[in-house]
Amino acid sequence: MRDGLLGKAKTALRLTSDAFDDEVDGLCRAARHDLMLSGVIEGKAKSDIDPLVVEAVMTYCKARFGLDNPDSDKYWQSYLACERDMLNSQEYTAEGAKGL
Repeated sequence: MRDGLLGKAKTALRLTSDAFDDEVDGLCRAARHDLMLSGVIEGKAKSDIDPLVVEAVMTYCKARFGLDNPDSDKYWQSYLACERDMLNSQEYTAEGAKGL
């Protein structure tokens, strides 16, 4: 089963073919796993509609996709900012959080 944000990630990366689907799908999954390792609760990290999660996954993909990406560091810093915002909120770190 593909990650629910694969289509959005492909759009964010401006990909029109399916040639990189496996790679982009892996990046989406890695982003969510990284969020959970950092302390974001699973229910939030796996959301396909939470704006901060979507933004984090998109910026993670933009930072990690491609071998010669001059904007990689800029996107990585943006991902870390999203992650930090989530970790500073009980909504993303407390079990039974409001909005799950």
